[in-house]
Amino acid sequence: MKHILLILFGCLISNFTFGQILKIQTGVSVSSLHARSERQGNVLTKQYDPLIGHSLFVGLDYLIKKHYSLSSNIGFVRKGSKEEYQHADETGKLVDATRKETLNYLSMNTVLDLKYPIRENITPYVSVGPRVDFLLDDDYGSEFLISDGFRKSDFLNSYNYGLLLGGGVTYNFSKFNIGLRGDYYLNAKDVVNSPERATSSGYYSSYDVKDKTFTVNMVFGVKL
Repeated sequence: MKHILLILFGCLISNFTFGQILKIQTGVSVSSLHARSERQGNVLTKQYDPLIGHSLFVGLDYLIKKHYSLSSNIGFVRKGSKEEYQHADETGKLVDATRKETLNYLSMNTVLDLKYPIRENITPYVSVGPRVDFLLDDDYGSEFLISDGFRKSDFLNSYNYGLLLGGGVTYNFSKFNIGLRGDYYLNAKDVVNSPERATSSGYYSSYDVKDKTFTVNMVFGVKL
């Protein structure tokens, strides 16, 4: 499925290259995970601390009009969390440490940008559109609810999909433009879903992990 979507994405861009805007977005992602488990009527939850990662996208703006345009993009975004904890060193003294869970995704989206020019060369906008994320690799090692052979990594979803909700501002020059945009990743799936399962210490009726992810990117565009 991932290869088919990549081919379709490439064909879409090739059909709209003339007279459009080729752009690169790069910046930071801010993501946090929330875990919830229910076992024998007891609900356990954990909110992890935010993790600052990176994002990098290339894309194309096309069907450009004064008050709207379409934009298709493909790139990489890091999601995850971190948590502070204490452990005993070789002398038995408690020391502070940080543990991270990182999830790296290939992400594709097509959004509708609704624009409201306030000057000839300054254009704020809001955008919305579908997106799909494919999990490339992960370093997912939290100790939370890893017991009885119950490992979250066994149930990591290999892809996610949903909406990209964002907005920003573009400063236009004759041959290129620069801008700043922020986006929120609204998901239709969880990062982790587990089936019902029995363990040596009880019965899990549900277990899931959700993420909240924002990105803030600088945008550099070249008019074709």
